[in-house]
Amino acid sequence: MAGRAGEAADDARRALALAREIGNPGVELLALAELSLGADYAGDHDEAVRLARQAGQITVGVPGGLARHCSSVLTIVLAGAGDPAEAERVGAAGLARARDAGDLWNQVLLLSRIMDLDLRAGRTGDAAAHLREGLRLAVRTGTWLTCSLAYPSAGRCAPRPGAPPRP
Repeated sequence: MAGRAGEAADDARRALALAREIGNPGVELLALAELSLGADYAGDHDEAVRLARQAGQITVGVPGGLARHCSSVLTIVLAGAGDPAEAERVGAAGLARARDAGDLWNQVLLLSRIMDLDLRAGRTGDAAAHLREGLRLAVRTGTWLTCSLAYPSAGRCAPRPGAPPRP
């Protein structure tokens, strides 16, 4: 929704209000997660982290996979807030929970986030291992999740026009 972030935030706020009104914790969690990502995109990192943590507190009445999704969102916004150590801790804990539950979807999402953190820290070997694991899992799901693995690394590894190639 390039150029329409304000509209997206308004939609998420309306969804949050409606979810609270009708008592739907799953939609409330998703709306908070979307608001968190929107705040991160807008550069309001404190608000992004606050909203992601608030979403992560909603565990009753939501499917486990949806609750585990909050780890991915929190990992993203913590990295955006300049706290890679906490992002790595949250991502690793979320990945462990997803593995324990056999939740391939969240494993792939979290592996892509962890891979991005590895690349930012210059740990290309770890990033490659996480990429391989994530791709193996993504192929098993048969969904778009393969793209979530490629996206974080594309901006870090692919050469930009006029820029020297990067490792």
